[in-house]
Amino acid sequence: MDPYQILGISKNATKEQVRAKYKELAKIHHPDKNKNKDSGIFETIKTAHDTIINGKSDDVESPETDVYNFLNEIKSKCKNTSNSPPPKPEVKKLDLTIDKINKMKKVELLNLCKTLNLVVDSKATKETIKDIIITSAIPTDDYNRLKEAKKAHNEYLEKLEAYETAMLNGELLPFPEF
Repeated sequence: MDPYQILGISKNATKEQVRAKYKELAKIHHPDKNKNKDSGIFETIKTAHDTIINGKSDDVESPETDVYNFLNEIKSKCKNTSNSPPPKPEVKKLDLTIDKINKMKKVELLNLCKTLNLVVDSKATKETIKDIIITSAIPTDDYNRLKEAKKAHNEYLEKLEAYETAMLNGELLPFPEF
């Protein structure tokens, strides 16, 4: 039977909640507390508690314990048995500029994300992917200043276009300030 069901708790319960529920049930079902009750009930409760807390079970197989056991097996196989430090990963220096990133196609940007170990949905827009790459490479404060400068630049370009249109229509306007 499911240890969570035995204790009457959610599978998302924290270890503290598991312990609290165990203590509550132990006060009721412990053979020393209640001589009339069957001690098998307490043993079932104790086994359920131990199973959840220790993350293993002889009677219950769950995907969580399978994954836990699998990861522990891999960790044990991957332990560095020599006294030498693990090899340093190879560091590639990429010659990137924002200009180069802006000129890249979406496929190239996605490949760059793989190189940089960035997780990006392939359905993301080209602009979103560029933003992710740039923000991963530039400290947040610098990126925010860069974004503000880009916004101000675009606004100024719009003012210049409006000025040019007005001049072509024969209107005399002061030159727009930056």
